[in-house]
Amino acid sequence: MTLAAATSLHDASERISRLYRSMPFDHRRFLAGLESHPDYPAHMSDRYRDEYACFKYTVALALKPRSIVEVGVRGGVSALSFLSACPDALYTGFDNNRDAREQGIDFTSHVRGWFTRLDVRADLRIEDSQLLDRFPYADLVHIDGDHSFEGVRHDVVAAWRSGAPWILCDDADDCAVVAGIFYALKFDLDRGSAEWCYFPQTWTGNILIRTNAGEGQ
Repeated sequence: MTLAAATSLHDASERISRLYRSMPFDHRRFLAGLESHPDYPAHMSDRYRDEYACFKYTVALALKPRSIVEVGVRGGVSALSFLSACPDALYTGFDNNRDAREQGIDFTSHVRGWFTRLDVRADLRIEDSQLLDRFPYADLVHIDGDHSFEGVRHDVVAAWRSGAPWILCDDADDCAVVAGIFYALKFDLDRGSAEWCYFPQTWTGNILIRTNAGEGQ
């Protein structure tokens, strides 16, 4: 499917909502080797394909980012969904590897192996996003790391300061996540108003923010 890049939040949200459930994209081949992960059965489900992988794929298809920064990579489903939609994008992922240490799963090798097989321009950095004041510039920043109020608050501010025109926040059904997003917008960034859209029925909810910054960088 070929689409021109959406430039307004209204256009982007309409396209994403209309298209993501009809996408033929299937992420499940990317899970081979992660059978020991406790969420593996859920992540192999049709619902996860529809509401998570196809949603992320469609976000990238609609926005057509030339560069992507992601906070919280873990098994790489979102990263690989984004890059399947936009294989020429430059991807940078940040992960503190806490889940890998706690669960004894080598997510880093798994994700880097898929990057090599797909021959994409991707860099996975084992680094804590909470120690960064801002992220490298990207057209799209995906926040799916520390789901605490303070963690999300920090990552939204760092994403905004990076100049990204689009910020996508996962787990927006979580009250702590939502509180962190809007506290950052209102108090840290002093935004009297902001353009955002909530997507229900996207596994754990997503909020897409349009910052109106960064075009042409």
